[in-house]
Amino acid sequence: MSIITTNARGLAADATNMVLLNSSDFTSSGVNTITFDNTLITDTYDVYRLILTRINGSDDYNLAFQVSDDNGSSYHTGTSYKRAVFAGHHGKTDDTISTRYNAFSRGYIIGNTFTVGGVDKETSSGTFDFHNLRRSDLGKICTGIAGFETNGERGCLEVVNIYLDLDLVVNNLKIITDTGTVTGKAALYGVKV
Repeated sequence: MSIITTNARGLAADATNMVLLNSSDFTSSGVNTITFDNTLITDTYDVYRLILTRINGSDDYNLAFQVSDDNGSSYHTGTSYKRAVFAGHHGKTDDTISTRYNAFSRGYIIGNTFTVGGVDKETSSGTFDFHNLRRSDLGKICTGIAGFETNGERGCLEVVNIYLDLDLVVNNLKIITDTGTVTGKAALYGVKV
């Protein structure tokens, strides 16, 4: 029997299978889009992990993504982003659990089931894994989990799955907010499986 030593990320201490590719900021000066281009999304990695943290903005914002196979000259906007969400929040007098199944022109990863708040300490964060981006023979899958406070000051948890039944070979991933201005950080990691 062998003993495996792990580091803070839970990987084998000598492993390099999860690598930070880029870290970018949403800023209060109106940067509401972060793009990860074809210098980052390559055939090198099997999975791409997106971590969003300390996101704060105006009330009722949502965060979403769109994919491109021509490095951002155009983004896929058809209603192929098939989304299933299980979300729950606590209420002052009641608790709520919601499920949603929709097809959108973008993949909503934070918000849209319950509205995200934007005042005081109302922030959102989440971790999302993107599978098969570089495979034309497989659908694209984004799975993730997010936490935030709603604009009604309720703590919310969302478990998200977005499926794209497309034969695109994705080389560009755009993270967008649909309303208002947000601040916070987005980091993209490449993962070898």
